[in-house]
Amino acid sequence: MPTVTVGYDCSPRWSRESRFQLKTLDYPYEPIVINNTPEKFEMLCEEGIQFARRTGAPALFVNAWNEWTEGNVLLPEKRHGLGYLEAVANASKSSRT
Repeated sequence: MPTVTVGYDCSPRWSRESRFQLKTLDYPYEPIVINNTPEKFEMLCEEGIQFARRTGAPALFVNAWNEWTEGNVLLPEKRHGLGYLEAVANASKSSRT
């Protein structure tokens, strides 16, 4: 099932045997999201919902609700306020049409 994340995602969603063309991305490569905004996250949620529909996945997972040390925070915070929660709500609403 598709998974979206605001920041660091520690779950192994790729083949660890994969080799990357850039030598700096060789194992142990860990994907990290940088320069994220609620607007970008909303687009990611919309794409995830569309992917779930195309593939028949029953749900879209959102990685972490309050992983402050990993940068995965949907809870209200100083920088973006309710932005990430609103992004999830907006993506959910727009995907119903």
